Amino acid sequence: MKSLAGEGKALRAVLEGRRVFALADNDRAGRELWSDGHFRKGGSFRRHANGIFWALLPPPAEFRTVMAELGVPEGFRPLTIEQMWPAALREQAAAEGAYATLAEPWTDLVAEVALAKKLAPLVGTVQPEDRRFWYLRAADPAKKEAFAAWLAARLAREPQLAEPFRPLVESLEAVLAEDGA
Repeated sequence: MKSLAGEGKALRAVLEGRRVFALADNDRAGRELWSDGHFRKGGSFRRHANGIFWALLPPPAEFRTVMAELGVPEGFRPLTIEQMWPAALREQAAAEGAYATLAEPWTDLVAEVALAKKLAPLVGTVQPEDRRFWYLRAADPAKKEAFAAWLAARLAREPQLAEPFRPLVESLEAVLAEDGA
């Protein structure tokens, strides 16, 4: 991702007029890809100086609420694609064997000492019935494909579940409309 986010004209020459869209997690690593503050909020595609259209995931309401309840400053909030989905949905997927979390907290949540001291006790005590559980722990990478397949089946029956992605879709439509595509 860092090479795609790099400054310079060399990448534009390679693209030869093609549009390339990249979506990054809205976690510390994703936010550090650019120094341009416009990218940091998430939810809209913007053309980077190198010609690639970038967007960060837009923090959904439940994510923002839980992070605020936990007292996590915006710069330490770890929003990945799995956390775009409500905790109840991830809990159901876990119950059906399609989702799991790691035992340790998100790296972003323990990057700052005071925050780590505050959240570490919660990670070991908060249970899955508490929606904070699903935001304190990272998704298990071994379950990513199973979760994606599980979600695809749900979305086919319940397209409204994709609502948190609406800002991205609208932004993508706007970019395409600008070019008459």
